[in-house]
Amino acid sequence: MGEFLYFLCFILSVFPTDANENRRHIHVIRRGSKKSHIGDTVAKIWIEQNGEKKIGVAWSELDTKDEDEII
Repeated sequence: MGEFLYFLCFILSVFPTDANENRRHIHVIRRGSKKSHIGDTVAKIWIEQNGEKKIGVAWSELDTKDEDEII
């Protein structure tokens, strides 16, 4: 099981199976989402690049308002 944090109506999670990714990121999960990509995951957010903080959206099914809240 990955580490997670509840934020508003979202769960922010880090999955241990993503250890081979070359950039740190989080998965944003909205429980009960009708338009989920993988399970309940609805976005993947990059949080660093080359060891430096750099936030960006890898892919997302969230609306702009929700993305802004997460970022």
